[in-house]
Formats: sequence, C-alpha cells, structure tokens
Amino acid sequence: MIIDAQGLGMLDAELVEEYANLNAKYQSEQDLLKRNRHFVVSRLWVIGAYELVRSIDERIEKINDRIGDETRKKLAETLTNFTKLRIPLAKFQTSGKKERQIARPIWFPSMGVGWKLENDLIFSRKNLGDSLLELLNLLKRDISAKDKIT
Repeated sequence: MIIDAQGLGMLDAELVEEYANLNAKYQSEQDLLKRNRHFVVSRLWVIGAYELVRSIDERIEKINDRIGDETRKKLAETLTNFTKLRIPLAKFQTSGKKERQIARPIWFPSMGVGWKLENDLIFSRKNLGDSLLELLNLLKRDISAKDKIT
C-alpha cells in the first residue's frame, strides 16, 4: 500500500500544479482538452484514493492498539466522504441503492476540480486530498509514537 499511497501523493501534486496552469474559461480546443483530461485524471485519483482509504479501514484492526481516537475519527470521516462521491463517480448510483446519481463536474476558481451530487453535496478534489494527507499523517504519528514506547 505504500507504493500506492506515494503514487497517489505524486499524482495529487501533479494535479495541483496542473490546475494552476489551466485556464478556467477555456478559449481554445486545446484548453478544453487539457481541462477535460484534468477532470478525468481527478476522477481516477478519487477512485484510487477511495480504495486506499477503504483498505486502511479494513486493516486497522490489526494495529488496533496503535491507533488513537482522533485518527479513528478522521478515518471514518475520510472514508465516508470518499464513499459518498466514489459510488456516483464509478457507478452513477447512490451508495447501496439502485437509483441513479450523477456526480457533475464543477470548477472551483480557488480549488480546482470538484463534483456536485444531485442531493446538493459538493466535494472538491483538493479537500479530499487534504483529508487523505491529514489521515496518513495521523496514522504515521500514532504508529511512530507506539514504536518509540515499545
């Protein structure tokens, strides 16, 4: 999972840098193609990041004694947010239901790519990335603290 986490981190950094160079109000076909690619890669990043968070959640019990309450809370919050967006992005339906739910791409001038769900929930890729990074830092802190004690 370390390689995947590092890869997602590198992709996150690339998307942040790329966003800074995109023209929000595309003027040419080239601008439109770059922006569309950015949306697609951002979507794939969300799906990959969801799988990382889900895998962490599945394995957390194996290191149960090392994880603090703050980290558990952050893990639950992060997984919930990724799940709410991931299902509509990948399957065009609400989590656990048969009804269709489309995640419509939106552009935040200050944060880049985001999505709006039909129930008016709004997610930005930047906020999801920040949440994942915070979770990984909390996990590192907890595991490192426990290693120093033993």
